[in-house]
Amino acid sequence: MKNQWILLFLCLTVPLLLPGCKKKGLDTQYVEGVVTVDGQPAKGVQLRFVPKDPGNTEEASGVSDQNGKYMLTSTTGLPEKGAVIGEYAVMASMLDMTPVGPQREGVEILSYKELLPSAYLDKDSTPLSASIQKGKNLELNFAIETKK
Repeated sequence: MKNQWILLFLCLTVPLLLPGCKKKGLDTQYVEGVVTVDGQPAKGVQLRFVPKDPGNTEEASGVSDQNGKYMLTSTTGLPEKGAVIGEYAVMASMLDMTPVGPQREGVEILSYKELLPSAYLDKDSTPLSASIQKGKNLELNFAIETKK
């Protein structure tokens, strides 16, 4: 009988203690802005924020909408919006995807071509960078040039 009381006590108290053990989310800051390509708002530009600080391994990414507006989300799969405070190299990609033939097993076959210069695809050569500050980072805009 004593074991049953102990078991009942544990069943009632352990669930109350678990929320205190829950992993806290990242301290992400909200980030949004507009991406332009050759001076025009660009739809479908994929941005990837890669930390410059070796102690920060949390990347963030976002895709621009029809008005060029993007919003970042952390890439750990957690639902936090934004990026961790710090300095980032910003990589950008914009693909032109064209159907190249009939669907196979319900999947459309696409050909794709990168529309941005290769420098934007590499964290070491991209001319884009960002500094994420505490608070809302609104208007973190990027102007991408494809013509020299």
